[in-house]
Amino acid sequence: MASRLCLLLNYAPHYRAAVLGELSRRTPCRLLTGDRLDEPLRKVEPERLNCHFSEGRTILFPGGLYWVRGGFRMLTEPGGCSRVVVTGELSFLSSWVVLIWGRLRGVPVFLWTHGMYKGETGWAKWIRIVYFRLASGLLLYHDHARRTMEQLGFRAERLHVIYNAVDDVSPIPSAPLPTDVKSAFESNFDAVRPVVLFTGRLLQGKRLDLLL
Repeated sequence: MASRLCLLLNYAPHYRAAVLGELSRRTPCRLLTGDRLDEPLRKVEPERLNCHFSEGRTILFPGGLYWVRGGFRMLTEPGGCSRVVVTGELSFLSSWVVLIWGRLRGVPVFLWTHGMYKGETGWAKWIRIVYFRLASGLLLYHDHARRTMEQLGFRAERLHVIYNAVDDVSPIPSAPLPTDVKSAFESNFDAVRPVVLFTGRLLQGKRLDLLL
């Protein structure tokens, strides 16, 4: 009987190395990811993982839909999958196939997802609810998402918060600020002028140029 965890992700960004590494240490696993995103982002280093890691070609379709090649092959290859984690995006066509396959085969499938988006109504809202209900459970990024899903009738035991895979175990290297950076902080941060702090990925779509 299969006892392997299979992960099918649209991408494996470097900041998820800690949680993926911990998963691979705790249980036998197989990881397949897409090979690209719309925005450039450094990938996880395979040597940090203790599992069979491979990339599949990401095929893009009109309307923002996409597919990662090799996903269904991973599910049916020797060794099998006792449970599956897959990126939970409606536009990720591979995830629909995995969800339906899991239902038919009795294999638990978990969606790694943001959950419901604020302000969704009508058909978009209900399609997303149907999509989430196909899963055995949801891996959510924050407590607000869990509360939202509970309000929509999802059982608490199916909702698991992982805080966007933040690595709170590895030590953060510290070093003195370079002289030019230190002087810039001292000359620009004071109690008079307003200060705006941004935390997030530096991606073009976030339009930080408007803030600047």
